Amino acid sequence: MVASAVWRLTAAIGAACFGVIGLHGTDAFRPPEPYNLEQLYKRTKLACQPITLSCLQTQFQAITAQHGPRAAIELFTLLQGRGDVSAVVDGHHIAHHIGHDTAAAFGPTAQALALCPPSYNYGCMHGFFQHALGMDEITAGAAARICDDLAREPSLSLKAKVSCYHGYGHGVMESADHDLPRALGICYKLNTLSAVEGCWQGVFMENVDAALDGKWQQGGFSLTDPLAPCDELKDRYRYQCFINHSGWLMKFYDDDVAAAAQSCLKAPPGSSAPCLDTIGLLATNSAWQNRLMRKQSRKGSFLENAWTLCQEFPEGHVGDCVTAALDNLLNTNTVDPKEAQAFCDVVGEEYRSACAGRIGLDLRYLTPPEEKSAAKAGDKAAN
Repeated sequence: MVASAVWRLTAAIGAACFGVIGLHGTDAFRPPEPYNLEQLYKRTKLACQPITLSCLQTQFQAITAQHGPRAAIELFTLLQGRGDVSAVVDGHHIAHHIGHDTAAAFGPTAQALALCPPSYNYGCMHGFFQHALGMDEITAGAAARICDDLAREPSLSLKAKVSCYHGYGHGVMESADHDLPRALGICYKLNTLSAVEGCWQGVFMENVDAALDGKWQQGGFSLTDPLAPCDELKDRYRYQCFINHSGWLMKFYDDDVAAAAQSCLKAPPGSSAPCLDTIGLLATNSAWQNRLMRKQSRKGSFLENAWTLCQEFPEGHVGDCVTAALDNLLNTNTVDPKEAQAFCDVVGEEYRSACAGRIGLDLRYLTPPEEKSAAKAGDKAAN
């Protein structure tokens, strides 16, 4: 498991990092207390009558401080699974908030970061850095060293390593007071291209989040140009900007998938693909899918709805949506090739071959090397 690999690593490097980045410099790391998930569920149901997100956030904060982020995230999953929380609530953003609480309760250290599970697309890790850097509890250089240490761990997937720099980018943007050029410049100082691009991705996601909260002018967004600021940036920034642009496009076009996808065809050369991809990712995002399907008269299963949304893409670009939707399906929560193949079986026949071929490519990015080796050994034994 990625989470256990992260813990093994940080247990080894914690002593080296702690003296540099420990909260208040000298505090010892306090491990979270054990918990019983069912008891936490009952306690939360009793405390929140009726259940509201504001009440749940208070409960998650207290639970994180006592039992760690895994307990709070597992509780959210249980509440949503039992219908106490609507399926339209975005678990990634909930995990972001829990990551904030983790850094606040356990300190901005490598050991504290290791408490964050990888669920909800590493939302806890992203929120951890967002708080730690945004509240000036850790320097950008010290935060980068945590990710650099993770990047050298051979048992982690490329996804896990890039996610650390993505979270770092959220924090950099927060600490830069959402000054986009300044934040991008800080990212550019990182050691590798994958680190830099992961950081840029976090910066641009944070920029969109701020725009959706009403700070759109500060981030360079426009009420007349749906592709700004991405179409106004230098070439090296455009991919990471466009691949995170979907939230703004949905705001601009009032959740009209067809109109948003059509606008991507006007993107600068080479940028139409990531612009289309960013919308396709929403098709298999449970919170976004529910929102976007409100404009559809025909509703089916989760995978059928994703295919319905992809068919809103311009002629000749439906396949872009299919592969992006598949990427997100595998990239979220657990890697499940069976569900991915089930999606490929649902889409139009002309897209099934490309869809199935994409599964293997995604798995190489998402699967830790040790799991890949085990899978290969199993295949050889079976043959």
